[in-house]
Amino acid sequence: MTYQLTADPDIILLDGTTRVPRNHYWWADYELWLAKGNTPEPEFTPAEQQANTQAQFNDAIETMMNEKAQSLGYVSMDRAISYAGASSVVRFQVEGQALLNWRSVVWDYANTQLQLVSDGKRAIPADVKSFISELPAFVLTSDETALIDASTSVAVTE
Repeated sequence: MTYQLTADPDIILLDGTTRVPRNHYWWADYELWLAKGNTPEPEFTPAEQQANTQAQFNDAIETMMNEKAQSLGYVSMDRAISYAGASSVVRFQVEGQALLNWRSVVWDYANTQLQLVSDGKRAIPADVKSFISELPAFVLTSDETALIDASTSVAVTE
């Protein structure tokens, strides 16, 4: 007989399949089992927990990058970077390339930090929000801004 914790502290899994709520008569058996010094299995194995944590962080990073692209008027990051080198509109080319470069730097940083966590050289960040604040910021360089400004200040002649 094995007991496993769940996300709900009022429910345990019995033998990996049967959900036992706190008010069920089998809960008393579980408490007796605990009183004998036994320890229930965790909700997730360490590998599952690491995969879940990584998925949470990846989703948050993707959301943050999409929000940045949307703040520039694009539907998503993928749409924005599709303009890099492929648009006849200078602003779209410049922003698309800048976002593409930024995305690469962000993922390089995030993956490096994840490896440090895996190697035991860094603690898991306290929360996703604090980790997001560590990521490189998106900034258009002065040259990129100048290109965009120059392309939008074309004089119209009659």
